[in-house]
Amino acid sequence: MNILLFSLLAIPLFGSALTALLSLFAHSEKRVARCLVGIKIGYLGVLASLLLVWAKSGFVPYEWRAGNLYQSKDYVYPIVLYLDHVGAVFLVMTGYISAIIIRFCRYYMHREEGYARFFSKILLFLFGMTFLTVAGTVDLLFAAWEILGLASFLLIAFYRHRVTPVRSALTAYSVYRVCDLGVLLGAWLSFHIWHSITYFSQLPQLMANTSLAYMPQIQVLSLLLLLAAAGKSAQFPFIFWLPRAMEGPTPSSAIFYGALSIHAGVFLLLRTYPIWHATQVTALLVGLIGGLSAFLATIAGRTQSSIKGQIAYASITQVGLMLIELALGFKTLVLFHFVANASLRCYQLLVSPSVVAQILRMQGQAGTGARVSDWSIERILPVRLRSTFYVLAFNEGYLLQIIRAIVLYPVQRFGRFVHTLDKSIKGTLPLFLIALLSGCLYFHLPSSTTVCALLALAASLAAFAEKHSAHRSWNAIGLSCLLGGVSVWILDGVSSQDVYTYLFGILVPWLIGLFVVLKLEKKEAALELDFLGTANGRPTIALLCLICCLGLAAFPIGPAFVGEDALLHHAVGKHLWLGISLTTSFVLNGISVARLYAHLCLGPLPEQTVVTGIQVEQN
Repeated sequence: MNILLFSLLAIPLFGSALTALLSLFAHSEKRVARCLVGIKIGYLGVLASLLLVWAKSGFVPYEWRAGNLYQSKDYVYPIVLYLDHVGAVFLVMTGYISAIIIRFCRYYMHREEGYARFFSKILLFLFGMTFLTVAGTVDLLFAAWEILGLASFLLIAFYRHRVTPVRSALTAYSVYRVCDLGVLLGAWLSFHIWHSITYFSQLPQLMANTSLAYMPQIQVLSLLLLLAAAGKSAQFPFIFWLPRAMEGPTPSSAIFYGALSIHAGVFLLLRTYPIWHATQVTALLVGLIGGLSAFLATIAGRTQSSIKGQIAYASITQVGLMLIELALGFKTLVLFHFVANASLRCYQLLVSPSVVAQILRMQGQAGTGARVSDWSIERILPVRLRSTFYVLAFNEGYLLQIIRAIVLYPVQRFGRFVHTLDKSIKGTLPLFLIALLSGCLYFHLPSSTTVCALLALAASLAAFAEKHSAHRSWNAIGLSCLLGGVSVWILDGVSSQDVYTYLFGILVPWLIGLFVVLKLEKKEAALELDFLGTANGRPTIALLCLICCLGLAAFPIGPAFVGEDALLHHAVGKHLWLGISLTTSFVLNGISVARLYAHLCLGPLPEQTVVTGIQVEQN
């Protein structure tokens, strides 16, 4: 089974890399289609073989500890793959729906610009979803979580020559990054509760042996996991991003937000069920969030004029009902519900263009009286209350505006304050901060770690608020990462190897990316555009920019990802506040990097913008 599990992960990853190369150097749809047939048959064959071998063993949960990805003096990052009945159900649905989407898209995306690029992102998603379902620890699950987030961002922004899909992709990715706080802090809080790596196979036994003295920590851990699940599955208060994510191609919407990705939060709660269900408060909160999400999504869906938006809200409603079922303890029912909802929503999204065309034909038939029923239960309400109810539903309960007011605007104000302070002392603020930190280190002041961590957070906030200079934002992100590593290095000398690993993983993409950003920024300054559209005209340099952005954001493609995990391990072990500060910095850095990439590489070409403007003036 070990070889089969490895092959199940390797096939879609290899396929994604191969189709990405084909998108750069070959533009033959037939060649891409042949590769897709081989990848699909290979994946389904390995999946069927894996399930047959597992069935012969009596469907006993299987765990494979494949070794360690990284190990230092007091930190280890193990590679553990785990298969049980929950993972098997999600694996079967992943293989089944992915095969349908790949078959459907071979013809649906015919002659579409970016044909091979689309399938590269779909196969990257297939790898991330497979990795998520077989991950045996919270750390590996977070790595798969990040891969799903990247694939989601790239597919929502697939029509990168338009600004609206790019903005929608940034909204969805920002929610993902904010909810990463739950997984990042939850992983290391669980480590310090049980003093060992948290294996999913051992969770029931760990919870059974946990002392009542740790229940407050268990409660906090449960809330962190719930935050991550709510954000990933577009539950209250994050229901607003899913309809906007429908800006991508219809097949990607079907596999992501109708069938599989929308249920990733449900999968996380199923995997960690022994933790959060042990506290009645969290179980009650899971049910309450599910009920609120179902209610708001139902009424919001009734105000949508877009069929894809209606299906999105319907999917949110069903996921909310799954959370209620989980809160009541009906885990098996949730699995049946997942299979039914994923199949139905995938089908609805795939046929939605045909349904719209059919309704338009019906309405276009003069004299037939064909019309869609406009009956609704809201008609029983008084007129004034009905209008208020409609406005509330149309604005999705004003959740987006509330989150902006509570989270986004205060962060931006503080970042602008840092810029104002820097300008008031004529750009010497970085030199002053470096001198302050050097003095703390020279005199071995106990506050050195605190000063360094606060400076890292301030640099992240400055990068987040920077809107006029790409290289200033890029350097602020790099400085924040550097200060974060130094703050842990000051804490104790034991973590030196882990800090060096992290800093090496950060410095290389920082320096290479700075060259790319400066080169692209000159073009931006000359044209004064919000989006450059570099990926449309110069895909190679756009790909290099993407790789550098992923490296600086500590995406799981280099040593910075493991180093970041190690830094949080040491920080949370010594001071919980330090872990929270560093995690916040990493999350803000990830959002800032995604925004930089979007503005430098996505959007329409300058020539397209100029031509469009001339046409509008002439009309």
